[in-house]
Amino acid sequence: MLAAYSLRIRTSTGRELEGVGSKRDRGRIVSRISALANDPRPQGCEKLAGAVNAWRVRQGDYRILFTVDDEARVVDVFKIGHRREVYMRQELALGKRPLKAIVNEALKRGLGLEAPALQEPYRIRPHSSRFLPGVDAGKLNQLADELEAGEFHVRHPARR
Repeated sequence: MLAAYSLRIRTSTGRELEGVGSKRDRGRIVSRISALANDPRPQGCEKLAGAVNAWRVRQGDYRILFTVDDEARVVDVFKIGHRREVYMRQELALGKRPLKAIVNEALKRGLGLEAPALQEPYRIRPHSSRFLPGVDAGKLNQLADELEAGEFHVRHPARR
């Protein structure tokens, strides 16, 4: 049998737990978090939409949001709150990944252990610049500078 996962609970999460309504609810939430060490993705656990590695588990009217790092065997509980409020300001950076995950993926690709993700090649779509044939687009800035300098001298004649 594999070793249990270690639990990390942020300081802010501890304060959120203290703010939970009743002592009975706090006890249930604590036991639910403790159970994540043995089973980081229990029955009823759901992946958060749009997040790379964030999950949620329900405990009554409260939600426990956490991430799971299977390689390090760590469960990081980052948010506890009432179901109406917990998703309002998610601290999960949707689409962002931890530096460790990025480095590990780069190393695996570099060593040839993992096939690179297929990406569509970058394509340049030509478009009309609407210049007449024979107009040198590179000289347009020089022309604009000359016209601007001439206009400046007309508006501000040199004082003697």
